[in-house]
Amino acid sequence: MSLWSAIVNAVKNKSVQGQVKAAGVLRDEEGWYYEESQNFSRSQSTVRIDQQRPGDWEILESSCGIVGLNKSERQKEVARFFAGSYRWLRLERELNGFKANNVIRIIGTYRDKSGKELSAHLGFLKLELAEELEGVDVRKLWARIRFIRFPTPGRDSKYMIRFDLMEQEGLRPTS
Repeated sequence: MSLWSAIVNAVKNKSVQGQVKAAGVLRDEEGWYYEESQNFSRSQSTVRIDQQRPGDWEILESSCGIVGLNKSERQKEVARFFAGSYRWLRLERELNGFKANNVIRIIGTYRDKSGKELSAHLGFLKLELAEELEGVDVRKLWARIRFIRFPTPGRDSKYMIRFDLMEQEGLRPTS
């Protein structure tokens, strides 16, 4: 084995490949569907997610990110979410005193290795979008995960989640 082969094999053995595994398919009798698949990119650090839930849903905003996902104060919660399986997102307004303001928290739910369902505060919806949703019951919206990316060892990469913000057809009146 050449020196170069030894280095490449050592890097492969320490790469994210061994850590990132697609959870597979989960389908229930109520029509909820979840599937993870590995994106065969060079780094193997991306998992594509296909989520469906009952009802007719349309995209309100596509390819959204989570503000503050990589903040140090949420590091442990975010790491547990990414280490879990069957991940979903939900939105909730952050209360400011007696009245709700325009800050929308993103909560991730997942199953840990034992199968127990847990949740973690992952960050926030970008403020501009949250302001557009003023007066909307965000509990009736759905953040459909499209993919998650794990940090790549040895680089300054970070966790990433991309999702589509969905609303049920006919939920809000059109103007």
